[in-house]
Amino acid sequence: MRRCKTLIGALFVVSLLASPSTAGIRPPGEYNGVVVFDRWGGCTLSSGPYVMYIAEGEKARLKEHAGRCVRLNATQVYQPHNPGDGSIVQFTYLGPTRRAKVPVSELQIGVVRAFEDGQKPAFLITVRNVGKERLQIQSSDLAPTLLVYQGPSERARLSGLLSNLHSPSDGPSIALITRESFWIGDEARWQSGRRRNGESYSWTIGKENALPKQITLGPGASRRIKIWFGLGTGEYDFFCGYGRINEFQCLASNLVAFNVDGQRRGKAVAVPGR
Repeated sequence: MRRCKTLIGALFVVSLLASPSTAGIRPPGEYNGVVVFDRWGGCTLSSGPYVMYIAEGEKARLKEHAGRCVRLNATQVYQPHNPGDGSIVQFTYLGPTRRAKVPVSELQIGVVRAFEDGQKPAFLITVRNVGKERLQIQSSDLAPTLLVYQGPSERARLSGLLSNLHSPSDGPSIALITRESFWIGDEARWQSGRRRNGESYSWTIGKENALPKQITLGPGASRRIKIWFGLGTGEYDFFCGYGRINEFQCLASNLVAFNVDGQRRGKAVAVPGR
Protein backbone atom coordinates (compact mmCIF):
# COMPACT_ATOMS: atom_id res chain seq x y z
CA MET A 1 0.00 0.00 0.00
CA ARG A 2 2.80 2.40 0.85
CA ARG A 3 4.63 1.68 -2.44
CA CYS A 4 1.36 2.24 -4.26
CA LYS A 5 0.78 5.50 -2.41
CA THR A 6 4.29 6.72 -3.19
CA LEU A 7 4.00 5.75 -6.85
CA ILE A 8 0.65 7.46 -7.27
CA GLY A 9 1.98 10.56 -5.49
CA ALA A 10 5.01 10.65 -7.78
CA LEU A 11 2.84 10.24 -10.89
CA PHE A 12 0.56 12.98 -9.64
CA VAL A 13 3.48 15.38 -9.19
CA VAL A 14 4.81 14.54 -12.65
CA SER A 15 1.42 15.23 -14.21
CA LEU A 16 1.27 18.58 -12.41
CA LEU A 17 4.73 19.52 -13.60
CA ALA A 18 3.58 18.91 -17.15
CA SER A 19 0.61 21.26 -16.78
CA PRO A 20 0.72 24.95 -17.75
CA SER A 21 0.15 26.22 -14.19
CA THR A 22 2.63 25.39 -11.44
CA ALA A 23 1.14 27.47 -8.61
CA GLY A 24 1.25 25.58 -5.34
CA ILE A 25 3.00 22.51 -6.71
CA ARG A 26 5.29 20.72 -4.26
CA PRO A 27 7.79 18.98 -6.56
CA PRO A 28 10.97 17.14 -5.55
CA GLY A 29 13.75 19.57 -4.69
CA GLU A 30 15.02 21.73 -1.85
CA TYR A 31 12.79 22.65 1.09
CA ASN A 32 13.58 24.67 4.19
CA GLY A 33 11.68 24.89 7.45
CA VAL A 34 11.66 24.24 11.17
CA VAL A 35 11.56 20.60 12.25
CA VAL A 36 8.50 20.19 14.50
CA PHE A 37 7.74 17.01 16.45
CA ASP A 38 4.24 17.04 17.94
CA ARG A 39 2.86 15.36 21.06
CA TRP A 40 2.06 12.14 19.16
CA GLY A 41 5.48 11.81 17.55
CA GLY A 42 4.51 13.09 14.12
CA CYS A 43 7.01 15.27 12.25
CA THR A 44 6.39 18.29 10.05
CA LEU A 45 8.60 20.88 8.38
CA SER A 46 7.15 24.33 9.17
CA SER A 47 7.75 27.20 6.73
CA GLY A 48 5.60 29.98 8.17
CA PRO A 49 2.08 29.47 6.81
CA TYR A 50 3.01 26.14 5.20
CA VAL A 51 3.91 22.67 6.36
CA MET A 52 5.41 19.64 4.67
CA TYR A 53 4.85 16.33 6.44
CA ILE A 54 7.84 14.06 6.96
CA ALA A 55 7.01 10.43 6.19
CA GLU A 56 6.94 8.07 9.17
CA GLY A 57 9.79 5.99 7.75
CA GLU A 58 12.06 9.04 7.50
CA LYS A 59 11.26 11.19 10.54
CA ALA A 60 13.77 9.57 12.93
CA ARG A 61 16.58 11.07 10.88
CA LEU A 62 15.41 14.57 11.90
CA LYS A 63 14.94 13.97 15.62
CA GLU A 64 18.28 15.56 16.52
CA HIS A 65 17.30 18.68 14.54
CA ALA A 66 13.96 19.27 16.30
CA GLY A 67 13.23 22.98 16.69
CA ARG A 68 15.85 24.03 14.14
CA CYS A 69 15.47 25.43 10.64
CA VAL A 70 17.02 23.01 8.16
CA ARG A 71 17.36 22.42 4.42
CA LEU A 72 16.27 19.14 2.88
CA ASN A 73 16.61 17.86 -0.66
CA ALA A 74 13.34 15.99 -1.14
CA THR A 75 13.89 13.20 -3.65
CA GLN A 76 10.32 11.86 -3.37
CA VAL A 77 7.29 14.04 -2.64
CA TYR A 78 3.61 13.13 -2.31
CA GLN A 79 1.03 15.91 -2.85
CA PRO A 80 -2.58 14.77 -3.34
CA HIS A 81 -3.98 18.24 -4.06
CA ASN A 82 -2.73 21.47 -5.62
CA PRO A 83 -2.87 23.79 -3.79
CA GLY A 84 -2.36 21.76 -0.65
CA ASP A 85 0.17 20.32 1.73
CA GLY A 86 2.56 17.58 0.72
CA SER A 87 4.69 14.90 2.30
CA ILE A 88 8.42 14.43 1.94
CA VAL A 89 8.70 10.68 1.42
CA GLN A 90 12.49 10.53 1.02
CA PHE A 91 15.14 13.20 1.45
CA THR A 92 18.80 14.07 1.79
CA TYR A 93 19.73 16.33 4.71
CA LEU A 94 21.59 19.43 3.47
CA GLY A 95 22.25 21.24 6.75
CA PRO A 96 20.92 24.27 8.61
CA THR A 97 19.24 27.16 6.77
CA ARG A 98 21.39 30.27 6.99
CA ARG A 99 19.97 32.85 4.60
CA ALA A 100 17.66 35.17 6.50
CA LYS A 101 15.38 38.01 5.43
CA VAL A 102 14.65 38.76 9.07
CA PRO A 103 17.38 37.62 11.49
CA VAL A 104 15.52 34.92 13.39
CA SER A 105 18.12 35.01 16.16
CA GLU A 106 16.65 38.43 16.99
CA LEU A 107 13.02 37.35 16.73
CA GLN A 108 11.09 35.22 19.19
CA ILE A 109 7.60 33.77 18.90
CA GLY A 110 5.90 32.33 21.97
CA VAL A 111 2.46 30.82 22.58
CA VAL A 112 0.68 30.48 25.92
CA ARG A 113 -2.76 29.18 26.84
CA ALA A 114 -5.35 31.92 27.43
CA PHE A 115 -8.35 29.87 28.59
CA GLU A 116 -9.46 27.89 31.61
CA ASP A 117 -10.54 24.26 31.35
CA GLY A 118 -14.14 24.13 30.15
CA GLN A 119 -13.87 27.33 28.11
CA LYS A 120 -13.49 27.95 24.41
CA PRO A 121 -9.82 27.33 23.47
CA ALA A 122 -7.81 30.56 23.18
CA PHE A 123 -4.10 31.34 23.02
CA LEU A 124 -1.86 34.37 23.21
CA ILE A 125 0.82 34.64 20.52
CA THR A 126 3.70 37.00 21.29
CA VAL A 127 6.13 38.13 18.60
CA ARG A 128 9.13 39.86 20.18
CA ASN A 129 12.23 41.65 18.93
CA VAL A 130 15.06 40.62 21.25
CA GLY A 131 17.75 42.31 19.13
CA LYS A 132 19.20 45.80 19.02
CA GLU A 133 17.89 46.80 15.59
CA ARG A 134 14.40 47.53 14.31
CA LEU A 135 12.68 44.59 12.61
CA GLN A 136 9.91 44.54 10.03
CA ILE A 137 7.66 41.48 10.10
CA GLN A 138 5.44 40.59 7.15
CA SER A 139 2.01 39.49 8.38
CA SER A 140 1.69 37.32 5.25
CA ASP A 141 4.58 35.21 6.59
CA LEU A 142 3.10 34.82 10.09
CA ALA A 143 0.49 32.11 10.59
CA PRO A 144 -1.18 29.75 13.08
CA THR A 145 -0.76 26.02 12.60
CA LEU A 146 -3.11 23.62 14.37
CA LEU A 147 -2.32 19.91 14.32
CA VAL A 148 -4.97 17.30 15.12
CA TYR A 149 -4.51 13.67 16.06
CA GLN A 150 -5.57 11.12 13.46
CA GLY A 151 -7.00 8.44 15.70
CA PRO A 152 -7.41 4.75 14.78
CA SER A 153 -10.92 5.23 13.41
CA GLU A 154 -9.83 8.06 11.12
CA ARG A 155 -6.72 6.23 9.98
CA ALA A 156 -8.93 3.25 9.15
CA ARG A 157 -11.16 5.53 7.11
CA LEU A 158 -8.10 6.86 5.29
CA SER A 159 -6.61 3.43 4.69
CA GLY A 160 -8.40 2.89 1.37
CA LEU A 161 -6.59 3.96 -1.77
CA LEU A 162 -9.07 6.65 -2.75
CA SER A 163 -9.04 8.16 0.73
CA ASN A 164 -5.25 8.09 0.82
CA LEU A 165 -5.28 10.35 -2.22
CA HIS A 166 -6.88 12.98 0.01
CA SER A 167 -4.44 12.77 2.94
CA PRO A 168 -0.80 13.80 2.51
CA SER A 169 0.18 12.61 6.01
CA ASP A 170 0.91 8.97 6.84
CA GLY A 171 1.67 9.89 10.46
CA PRO A 172 -0.41 10.24 13.63
CA SER A 173 -1.38 13.86 12.97
CA ILE A 174 -2.46 16.24 10.23
CA ALA A 175 -2.69 20.05 10.06
CA LEU A 176 -6.30 21.10 10.52
CA ILE A 177 -5.32 24.75 10.14
CA THR A 178 -2.49 25.58 7.71
CA ARG A 179 -1.87 27.94 4.76
CA GLU A 180 -3.84 30.67 6.59
CA SER A 181 -1.49 33.57 7.33
CA PHE A 182 -2.66 36.79 9.00
CA TRP A 183 -2.51 38.64 5.66
CA ILE A 184 -3.60 37.47 2.21
CA GLY A 185 -3.28 39.49 -0.99
CA ASP A 186 -4.25 43.06 -0.14
CA GLU A 187 -6.32 42.25 2.92
CA ALA A 188 -5.83 41.27 6.53
CA ARG A 189 -7.08 37.81 7.46
CA TRP A 190 -8.57 37.91 10.92
CA GLN A 191 -10.74 34.81 10.82
CA SER A 192 -11.33 31.59 8.91
CA GLY A 193 -13.66 28.63 9.05
CA ARG A 194 -14.24 25.37 7.20
CA ARG A 195 -15.70 21.91 7.59
CA ARG A 196 -13.75 18.70 7.99
CA ASN A 197 -15.31 15.23 8.20
CA GLY A 198 -18.74 16.84 8.51
CA GLU A 199 -17.73 19.03 11.48
CA SER A 200 -17.09 22.76 11.44
CA TYR A 201 -13.99 24.47 12.80
CA SER A 202 -12.90 28.09 12.90
CA TRP A 203 -10.42 30.59 14.29
CA THR A 204 -10.56 34.35 14.86
CA ILE A 205 -8.48 37.14 16.32
CA GLY A 206 -11.36 39.64 15.99
CA LYS A 207 -11.73 42.16 13.20
CA GLU A 208 -10.70 44.98 15.51
CA ASN A 209 -7.37 43.17 16.07
CA ALA A 210 -6.54 42.56 12.40
CA LEU A 211 -2.82 42.93 11.77
CA PRO A 212 -1.26 45.52 9.46
CA LYS A 213 0.56 44.33 6.36
CA GLN A 214 3.87 44.98 8.12
CA ILE A 215 4.61 44.87 11.84
CA THR A 216 7.48 47.12 12.88
CA LEU A 217 9.17 46.14 16.13
CA GLY A 218 11.81 48.29 17.77
CA PRO A 219 14.43 46.77 20.06
CA GLY A 220 12.69 44.99 22.93
CA ALA A 221 9.21 45.64 21.49
CA SER A 222 6.55 42.95 21.02
CA ARG A 223 3.18 42.38 19.38
CA ARG A 224 0.52 40.21 20.99
CA ILE A 225 -2.18 38.36 19.12
CA LYS A 226 -5.02 36.56 20.90
CA ILE A 227 -6.58 33.79 18.86
CA TRP A 228 -9.78 31.84 19.61
CA PHE A 229 -10.69 28.44 18.17
CA GLY A 230 -14.06 26.84 17.52
CA LEU A 231 -13.32 23.11 17.28
CA GLY A 232 -14.93 19.71 17.42
CA THR A 233 -13.94 16.80 19.64
CA GLY A 234 -10.28 15.90 19.33
CA GLU A 235 -6.68 16.14 20.50
CA TYR A 236 -4.74 19.18 19.29
CA ASP A 237 -1.28 20.75 19.24
CA PHE A 238 -0.94 24.44 18.39
CA PHE A 239 2.01 26.60 17.32
CA CYS A 240 2.68 29.74 15.31
CA GLY A 241 5.19 29.86 12.46
CA TYR A 242 7.04 32.62 10.61
CA GLY A 243 8.83 32.34 7.28
CA ARG A 244 8.37 31.56 3.62
CA ILE A 245 8.76 28.19 1.94
CA ASN A 246 12.06 27.84 0.02
CA GLU A 247 12.96 31.53 0.46
CA PHE A 248 14.53 32.27 3.84
CA GLN A 249 15.15 31.06 7.36
CA CYS A 250 11.99 30.15 9.27
CA LEU A 251 10.95 30.24 12.90
CA ALA A 252 8.36 28.33 14.93
CA SER A 253 7.02 28.91 18.41
CA ASN A 254 6.68 26.36 21.16
CA LEU A 255 3.78 23.91 20.91
CA VAL A 256 0.82 23.97 23.30
CA ALA A 257 -1.34 20.87 23.70
CA PHE A 258 -5.05 20.75 24.48
CA ASN A 259 -8.13 18.59 23.98
CA VAL A 260 -11.70 19.52 23.06
CA ASP A 261 -14.78 17.60 24.24
CA GLY A 262 -18.18 17.03 22.64
CA GLN A 263 -19.44 20.40 23.85
CA ARG A 264 -16.48 22.14 22.13
CA ARG A 265 -14.90 22.94 25.51
CA GLY A 266 -11.13 23.02 25.85
CA LYS A 267 -8.90 21.29 28.36
CA ALA A 268 -5.16 21.84 28.83
CA VAL A 269 -2.86 18.86 28.40
CA ALA A 270 0.58 18.56 29.98
CA VAL A 271 3.19 17.01 27.69
CA PRO A 272 6.39 15.68 29.32
CA GLY A 273 9.47 17.60 28.22
CA ARG A 274 7.68 20.82 27.37
